[in-house]
Parts: sequence; C-alpha cells; structure tokens
Amino acid sequence: MGILKIALALGLAGLVGCQTIERPRDLPQAQLASFQRASDFDTYRIGRVGILPVAGQGLSEADSVELQEILFTEFASATRMEIVMLNSQDLAEITLNEPHMKGVYTPDAVIGISKRFRLDGMLVATAINRQVFPPQRLSLQVDLVSSETGMAIWNGGVNLLGDNVEVVNGLEAFYGNGKPIADDSWTVSLLSPSQFSRFAAWQIAQDLEPKPKL
Repeated sequence: MGILKIALALGLAGLVGCQTIERPRDLPQAQLASFQRASDFDTYRIGRVGILPVAGQGLSEADSVELQEILFTEFASATRMEIVMLNSQDLAEITLNEPHMKGVYTPDAVIGISKRFRLDGMLVATAINRQVFPPQRLSLQVDLVSSETGMAIWNGGVNLLGDNVEVVNGLEAFYGNGKPIADDSWTVSLLSPSQFSRFAAWQIAQDLEPKPKL
C-alpha cells in the first residue's frame, strides 16, 4: 500500500506539473498596446520575417534571448507570417541605431541579412523600461522593418505597470478562465517576469497580421 500511495502521489504531481494556463472565457480583454502603420503598408508582401534578440539598456544576454523567444511564440501564434529566430552570430554585421526612436535602419545591412536568410522583413524589439520585481514594469517597442527599404513600416508598443488596474484586469483575463474560482493562479503573472512579458508580447502581436478566425 505504501508503494501504491507513492505512485499515486507522483502521478498527481505529474498531472499538476503538466497543467496549462487556460485562456479566458468570459472576461473582456482590453487593448493596452498602440500601433502605427506606414501609409503604404498594404503594398508590401511580408511572408517570412526574422526576429532579433531584444535590445535594451541593462538587459543581460539571457534576458534578451528570453524576451526574443517570448515574442517569437506570440507572433508565430498570432500572425500568418513565418517567423524566424535570428541569434547574435547571425547579426554580427548588422547595426541598429535606436530603432524605437528613429525607425530607420542601415539599408545595406538590412538587405544583406535579409538576402542571407531569405527574409521579407525583420522584427526589431526594444525593452525601453523593465523592472522584474513587483510591481513589475515593461515598456516594449516592436518595429517591423522592410527588407526592401530598411525602414520601419509597422510598429507596436505597450507600457505595462503591474500596479495599474487595467493591466491587472488584463492579466486576469489573459491567464484566468473568466469564472469565479478558488484558485487565483493567474496572480503568479504579477510576480513572474516571463508571464508578464508574455502578456506584453501577446498584446503587441495581435495587430500585425492576424490569422483568420476559425
């Protein structure tokens, strides 16, 4: 009996560990991000897009790659575009100059790396402000740069404050199930930098080129 109890306990622990966070069923989700598109955005054919490691003052290399992976997951899920991860070695020859301020990139560098990886564009993200302890903060800017011109043709940005009511409600709607429950597991997102960042990335990714609803 002792062995059986241990086996059951391990099985239950495995089930708990494999649980996924449900998306909301009832709670409305506010749009907290803002967006801009070039006037000729619809004339560009953007099918394959590279995503760069996230830039930002004070970001470690591990933080930069983690944010890049989060953005990759959300953009790949939300858009019809093929999203390609690019690492620091891939980008050794490209120079980015304050993308969230100027929106213009060195055309030769952009065109060169785009040809190398057969890209129609690149997603360039900058964490302008980030605080990983409560109340968390994250200001994230993402630009879509055309491989033809080296200029930003779309950008999205979000500024999340962990003690803001709209942000807290948004996190509950994103991670909760929208029904009265005893388990407030969605509140972990107020403490977890990765979950907080995922919510920010999801907010931005919804606008670029949404997949058709089933």
